[in-house]
Parts: sequence; structure tokens; C-alpha cells
Amino acid sequence: MIHHTSGIPDYDQQFTTSGISYQTPTTQQDAIRAIAGMTELNAPPGATFEYSNSNYVLLAEVAAASGTSLPDLLRRRVFDPLGLNMQLHPALQAPDVATGYWTINGTLTPEVVRWMQVGDGSIYTTPSELVRWADNYRTGRLGGPELLAAVTADPFPEGTKAQPNPMRYGAGIDITPDGAFGHTGGWAGYSSFMTTSTDHHTTIAASCNSDNALNSSTGPGGLQTIWYD
Repeated sequence: MIHHTSGIPDYDQQFTTSGISYQTPTTQQDAIRAIAGMTELNAPPGATFEYSNSNYVLLAEVAAASGTSLPDLLRRRVFDPLGLNMQLHPALQAPDVATGYWTINGTLTPEVVRWMQVGDGSIYTTPSELVRWADNYRTGRLGGPELLAAVTADPFPEGTKAQPNPMRYGAGIDITPDGAFGHTGGWAGYSSFMTTSTDHHTTIAASCNSDNALNSSTGPGGLQTIWYD
């Protein structure tokens, strides 16, 4: 599931086809029920790469089964040890949290998403904190070389053509042919981007509180870029 080779369809699409909009309040259990109600896989497990948010929702349930919620697990095992100002909190609203904006009919419109799922997103932070997190790919401070090797391992046998070209997907990270890392994200009117150089000494991170990050001049908050070397 962490490599997106499970073949499990995306619960997001299941919600959409069922008429559940982003403004409809939904819970983690709503997503689990949607996944449990799927009657077919998109592909046999391990056969091909297909990004599906269902994978991470199910992995979050593994943490819950251990008696620890995913937000608490990340805080204790990742965020606090690395001193990161990050928080997993679905649909967080606070005075210091920028409002996300969707472009609807050519107009930027505030968006308040009421989906409360965890595992596939909803981590609130800043570009500078993303850069500090990315430095773990250089230092291995958290998890050591064993974790880094697991994160970057190729899930497909040599010669398999199932991976997207020219990138391949490790465990939650895009990997270029020359060994650079990166990922993009978009949700609730927010956009984010992070990439780490081949030698893992330089990272660029950017975020925008608009779905139109490529033309950030139209956004209410603009695009932020942080370099760290």
C-alpha cells in the first residue's frame, strides 16, 4: 500500500461518484466503509503503480489498531524528535492558518473542506519546516540508513515497466533516475511542492493557499519558496 501498488481504488473517487462533495462532513469510518464496499481492484496487487489515497487511509488504521492514533504517533515518533513544527489535524481552522482557495468559474473562492480522514494528508506546516524534514534524507537522523533504504527501495523487479516514467515511486516519495527526491500535493485549496537534489544537500520547498500555484500572483497568499543548502 505504501508504494501504491495495491490496486485498491481511490476512496476519493468513490465519494465523488456517490455525490459526496468536499463540503459534506465525512469521517475516517466513512472512508473505511467506502473502501470496504469496493467489489473489484483496479489491478492485481503488485502489478502496477496507481496512486490511491485509500492506501494511506488503510495504513493509518494500522496505527489505530496499535492503540495510538496516527496524529499522536507522528507527533511522538517523527515531529517531536526532529523538532518540526508540524501538525496532523484534518480541516484545521485557526487564526494563523491560511484559508485555502479553489478557482471556480475563474474566480478564487474560499474553500472549507469537511473531510476528516487521516493518513493521506492534512499535515499543516510551512515550507521551511518541509525543508527541515527533507534534510533527514541526508542525515538519516530519524530511522538511520535502514529507514532511508526502505523509503527509496524500488518495489518492482528489475526490468518491470509498470513504474511511471521517468520517475519511480518509493515509499511515499517520487525518485528521479539520478536519485533526487520530491513530491507535490494539493488539497482543500492548498498546493505544495518539495524536491531534494541528488546529493540530498539542497532542498526547495514551496506552498500556496490556492489551487493555482503555477500562477501565484492571482492567489491571496502567493507562493513561498525556501532554499536550504
